[in-house]
Amino acid sequence: MNYEYHYTKNKEEQKCSYTSEISSGYPTDDFVAYSYSYRYKWVKMIDNPIERCVFNEGDEMRLTNLSLQIEQKHHSREIDLDYIKQVTLQFRRIMFPLIFGGLLSAFSLIGLLTGVMKSALALSLVLGGIMLFYYGYKGSYQLMIELQGGQVALFIDEKTPELKKFIARTNYYLHRKF
Repeated sequence: MNYEYHYTKNKEEQKCSYTSEISSGYPTDDFVAYSYSYRYKWVKMIDNPIERCVFNEGDEMRLTNLSLQIEQKHHSREIDLDYIKQVTLQFRRIMFPLIFGGLLSAFSLIGLLTGVMKSALALSLVLGGIMLFYYGYKGSYQLMIELQGGQVALFIDEKTPELKKFIARTNYYLHRKF
């Protein structure tokens, strides 16, 4: 992160611009630097972009000096940084297909072997249950945003180096010392 100060003779024209290798794509002339040890609610601070990450083919997260903004295809949300404890990327197995697929395949196999169900229906239910079980066992990555009063989980298609950098940068910005 590089700060560049532009000084002129007129104090009203002084600007502070922000450049970074990671957060390309943001205008650099709009950065306003604040030097407070605490974020006062009565100070109308400008939302300065710090970091940006694209995930899941078009979904986007932006870290600003005031909030973490998440824009997905169907909705968007903004979480104030004062309420965020930590951001992590976790691998989790999906429980509903795992349990439902295991039960469906087990009961269909019992029905097939005892002759209660027709063989074509029972065999297709056994195969469908096995596929559901595999899908649940395969799992997926989730971006966990731990808040003071709970957590927010976002499904992530794949774990990329850009996403890891964004998470590391976000956690650094959350826990920095003033």
